[in-house]
Amino acid sequence: MLIASLALAGAGASEALALPALPTGALPTDAQIKLPGLLPSFLDTLPSLGAAPNRQRVLVLVDMRPRHKRALARFVRRVSNPKSPRYRHYLTPAQFRNRFAPSAAAVSAVKQFGRLSGFQVGGVPRNHHFIALTGTVADAENAFHTRLDQFRVEGTLVHAPVVPPSIPASLRRVVSKVSGLDTADQMRPLSTPAASPPPAFVGAPPCSSFFGEQLASSAPTAYGSVQPWVVCGYTPDQLQRA
Repeated sequence: MLIASLALAGAGASEALALPALPTGALPTDAQIKLPGLLPSFLDTLPSLGAAPNRQRVLVLVDMRPRHKRALARFVRRVSNPKSPRYRHYLTPAQFRNRFAPSAAAVSAVKQFGRLSGFQVGGVPRNHHFIALTGTVADAENAFHTRLDQFRVEGTLVHAPVVPPSIPASLRRVVSKVSGLDTADQMRPLSTPAASPPPAFVGAPPCSSFFGEQLASSAPTAYGSVQPWVVCGYTPDQLQRA
């Protein structure tokens, strides 16, 4: 999807990040800051089954903060407001990345932190939205100053932090969240009746009865042409007949 534009005069200078490189083979030694909201709610109701195995594999996603966050919020408001002179003034994805995506220096700092903590660095999308780290329970506990215990949730064995995870203070301006330490997170939508899937997928209007029926002529072009609205959805019976 195309992204909206905004003049950002002076924003780069005021929000630049100073991220000194870490010495080779050394972990950050600065103060730690706690990451809120990462302790599961079931800690008070489910008994711990003991420490998670040190060699158990974990996948951690480190979410990155966008650059120029306040300018980004302004630009979203302006491009979405029909009364604004910036309404529908769009940027390409590449232009958006150049202005708002986390910097290469921020990504390098998190990658280095991950490698020095024992993780392998996996995929990093072009917009630098997150960095994937794979390693062991021991690596995760060492990197995030926490402890992972095992629990049985909905009949499935999971691990979750029992000590609030933290990150080096030097990364506080570039890291927004860490996910993957609590593997019960993946189960929560299925364990809540209110989050059960609907009987059929239904798209919000405007939508088409079949693909290509109605073109989104009032919306910006994509991939060089006007695109159709999504289909309104099908019932299970319609899908079975098809």
